[in-house]
Amino acid sequence: MFKRAINRYGKTVHIDDYPTREAAHADKPFTDTNHIGLKLTPVITDEKECHFRVVSGCTNSTGGGPMRPEHFITQKMFERIFNSKEEFWVKYRRFPGPKYKHAWTKLDLKRHYDTCIVEGRVDDWQADILLKDSTGLCPDILVEVWFKHRCEPEKIKSGHLIIEFKIRSFDDIFKRIHSWGLIEDEPQKMNYNVRFFNFRERKKELPWPEKGDEEME
Repeated sequence: MFKRAINRYGKTVHIDDYPTREAAHADKPFTDTNHIGLKLTPVITDEKECHFRVVSGCTNSTGGGPMRPEHFITQKMFERIFNSKEEFWVKYRRFPGPKYKHAWTKLDLKRHYDTCIVEGRVDDWQADILLKDSTGLCPDILVEVWFKHRCEPEKIKSGHLIIEFKIRSFDDIFKRIHSWGLIEDEPQKMNYNVRFFNFRERKKELPWPEKGDEEME
């Protein structure tokens, strides 16, 4: 649910700035404040909380049709953050199990990956976001957004490096994708929010040091 938008004059506005439906419609068209191309319309009614609703813009780049706004926005925000930041840090557990809760691998992905592709493909798999190293030294990373469905078990069993994170609402997008990256939950949890697959199993193939920051939580 969007409370803010950019109006036809390029000004950021709040839905509460408009006392009536007519006042809001006079400032159309509206777009999202994240500048990812969403067209919004004001919903002002006594029957529900006033907000801006997504009208269009959530289109699958591979021609698969419209997408849920939460899924689309997550992809676009990840792409924008990754491409705009000099660093993009992730932290994942070096070993599964609670006894190793202080053993992390802390990694700046921007030191190893220089290409971020929304709806990228590798082998027979399509990723929500695909991270690639143009030198070919690092294996591809498939970044998967768990909104309605988890990553397919077959994709995980393929052995590709996978980072999956769960969102339930627009607020979760900002909680999961911090300005600096992602932190993994306990790998043995079933109800995780962030999970790294095949990083531990393929650790001998990875070109970055296995040992990480043992103190940072």
